[in-house]
Amino acid sequence: PLAGSWVVEDILGGGIIDDSRVTLDFSEQRVAGRATCNSYQGTWSLEDGQLSIVDVAVTMMACPEALMNQERRFLDALNSADGIRFDDTGALSLTSGGDDLLRARRER
Repeated sequence: PLAGSWVVEDILGGGIIDDSRVTLDFSEQRVAGRATCNSYQGTWSLEDGQLSIVDVAVTMMACPEALMNQERRFLDALNSADGIRFDDTGALSLTSGGDDLLRARRER
């Protein structure tokens, strides 16, 4: 159910900056995408409902401070995620201890 491209629409309940782009691209054991300014990639697994995202590497381009702050919040949330949930609309939430960290929708 995770495989494919997702566009993040909320980070830690604060939405995302207009016209910025944050994505999650899940493929077999790999996750990659755009963190706001920079690209990232890592490894993921899902066993017994426990999500693990590890070995995340990020490019090092600089952007305006607000975008860099959003990127840091996204990467922190990504590293903290330990579960997933899908709502009635098909939106994906990455969770930690049952609390929503990130919400994303399938890219159209």
